[in-house]
Amino acid sequence: MATISEEVNWDDVIEDPGLSIKSNIEAALKRRFNADAQNIVVSVIGGSATLSGRVTGWWQRDRVRELARQTPGVEHITDHMRIWP
Repeated sequence: MATISEEVNWDDVIEDPGLSIKSNIEAALKRRFNADAQNIVVSVIGGSATLSGRVTGWWQRDRVRELARQTPGVEHITDHMRIWP
Protein backbone atom coordinates (compact mmCIF):
# COMPACT_ATOMS: atom_id res chain seq x y z
CA MET A 1 0.00 0.00 0.00
CA ALA A 2 1.35 3.42 -0.93
CA THR A 3 1.77 6.10 1.67
CA ILE A 4 0.20 9.50 1.24
CA SER A 5 3.54 11.12 0.36
CA GLU A 6 4.04 8.57 -2.43
CA GLU A 7 0.64 9.48 -3.90
CA VAL A 8 1.34 13.21 -4.10
CA ASN A 9 2.33 14.44 -7.53
CA TRP A 10 5.40 16.49 -6.66
CA ASP A 11 4.81 18.62 -9.75
CA ASP A 12 1.85 20.06 -7.81
CA VAL A 13 4.22 21.49 -5.20
CA ILE A 14 6.15 24.33 -6.78
CA GLU A 15 7.91 27.15 -5.01
CA ASP A 16 7.48 30.50 -6.72
CA PRO A 17 9.41 33.23 -4.90
CA GLY A 18 6.89 35.80 -6.13
CA LEU A 19 3.98 34.08 -4.41
CA SER A 20 3.12 33.93 -0.74
CA ILE A 21 2.83 30.65 1.14
CA LYS A 22 -0.97 30.97 0.91
CA SER A 23 -0.85 31.49 -2.84
CA ASN A 24 1.53 28.55 -3.29
CA ILE A 25 -0.83 26.25 -1.37
CA GLU A 26 -3.88 27.50 -3.27
CA ALA A 27 -2.10 27.09 -6.62
CA ALA A 28 -1.09 23.50 -5.75
CA LEU A 29 -4.66 22.69 -4.68
CA LYS A 30 -6.07 24.15 -7.87
CA ARG A 31 -3.65 22.17 -10.04
CA ARG A 32 -4.45 18.94 -8.15
CA PHE A 33 -8.20 19.27 -7.52
CA ASN A 34 -9.47 21.79 -10.10
CA ALA A 35 -13.05 22.77 -9.18
CA ASP A 36 -12.96 20.99 -5.81
CA ALA A 37 -10.21 23.38 -4.69
CA GLN A 38 -12.75 26.20 -4.40
CA ASN A 39 -14.29 24.40 -1.41
CA ILE A 40 -11.02 24.61 0.54
CA VAL A 41 -10.09 27.80 2.37
CA VAL A 42 -6.45 28.47 3.20
CA SER A 43 -5.24 31.02 5.72
CA VAL A 44 -1.63 31.52 6.71
CA ILE A 45 -0.02 33.41 9.56
CA GLY A 46 3.75 33.14 9.54
CA GLY A 47 4.55 29.49 8.88
CA SER A 48 1.21 28.21 10.21
CA ALA A 49 -1.40 27.22 7.63
CA THR A 50 -5.04 26.64 8.53
CA LEU A 51 -7.14 24.56 6.16
CA SER A 52 -10.92 24.72 6.32
CA GLY A 53 -13.89 24.02 4.10
CA ARG A 54 -15.28 20.84 2.58
CA VAL A 55 -13.56 17.82 1.09
CA THR A 56 -15.20 14.78 -0.48
CA GLY A 57 -13.49 12.08 1.59
CA TRP A 58 -10.62 11.07 3.83
CA TRP A 59 -8.34 10.50 0.83
CA GLN A 60 -8.84 14.09 -0.35
CA ARG A 61 -8.37 15.46 3.16
CA ASP A 62 -5.07 13.58 3.48
CA ARG A 63 -3.84 14.80 0.10
CA VAL A 64 -4.77 18.42 0.84
CA ARG A 65 -2.87 18.25 4.12
CA GLU A 66 0.13 16.66 2.41
CA LEU A 67 0.22 19.30 -0.34
CA ALA A 68 0.09 22.05 2.28
CA ARG A 69 2.73 20.35 4.41
CA GLN A 70 5.11 20.06 1.44
CA THR A 71 4.76 23.74 0.53
CA PRO A 72 7.96 25.63 1.29
CA GLY A 73 7.61 27.83 4.38
CA VAL A 74 4.85 25.78 6.06
CA GLU A 75 5.89 24.78 9.57
CA HIS A 76 2.53 23.82 11.09
CA ILE A 77 -0.92 22.84 9.77
CA THR A 78 -4.26 23.20 11.53
CA ASP A 79 -6.98 21.12 9.90
CA HIS A 80 -10.57 22.36 10.18
CA MET A 81 -11.75 20.62 6.98
CA ARG A 82 -15.02 18.69 7.02
CA ILE A 83 -15.85 15.67 4.93
CA TRP A 84 -18.94 16.40 2.86
CA PRO A 85 -19.68 13.76 0.20
